[in-house]
Amino acid sequence: MKNVIIFGATSGIGRELAVQMVHRGYKVGGCGRTEEVLQKMENELAPNFIGHSLDIRKTEKLETDLNQLIEKLGSMDICIISSGISEPNPALEWNLEENVFKTNILGFAAAAGFAVRYFLNQRHGHLVGITSLTKFFPNKTSPAYNASKIFESNYLDSMRYRMRGKDLFVTEICPGFIDTPIVRKRKITLMAPVDKAAKQIIKAIESKKKSAIITIRWKFLRWLIPITPDWIFRRIT
Repeated sequence: MKNVIIFGATSGIGRELAVQMVHRGYKVGGCGRTEEVLQKMENELAPNFIGHSLDIRKTEKLETDLNQLIEKLGSMDICIISSGISEPNPALEWNLEENVFKTNILGFAAAAGFAVRYFLNQRHGHLVGITSLTKFFPNKTSPAYNASKIFESNYLDSMRYRMRGKDLFVTEICPGFIDTPIVRKRKITLMAPVDKAAKQIIKAIESKKKSAIITIRWKFLRWLIPITPDWIFRRIT
């Protein structure tokens, strides 16, 4: 049985991954800010789910929190960073932009850095980061979110160079539009079901892929983006 820590386990892709991975025989430590949701998940997924309330933005506490959770799990074999927020911000209010940066950049980097140090020390492990297809284009109403996904993607690439070894892996999961609370805010049609997305993500993790676009339907969009006229992005974002 492999032990997995999932950041952002209380909603969206992270929560669905936690549920499906428990059912597939993994032992999951789920992190999130909503203690009530974590407690409910513990009750539903016992004994192979352990919830741990933390705020990924509080980077000064992150190492202590993660060591406590790892002690409860026994070890960490896979770390999945699915914590991410998007704040529609047409007025460019700084407090909204800053909150996205603290979560998607500072929190992401702190969690990834901890995982890489841990895996290098034990000489095996798998870091998985959930980025987004939105890294390939700008967004005039949510610039911080799209920009943060570029950072996450590049950071994962850099961590892959650090994670050299037979049993050390880094996977970037690049979702398109999945039916999650973040995407619903944007009122986007043709969203892929979150349970289908989670199944494909788990398959990519188990296959040790370097990167995967989720779901398969969004691979077509990935190749369209570079040839899409700029005026279309200005209109749809």
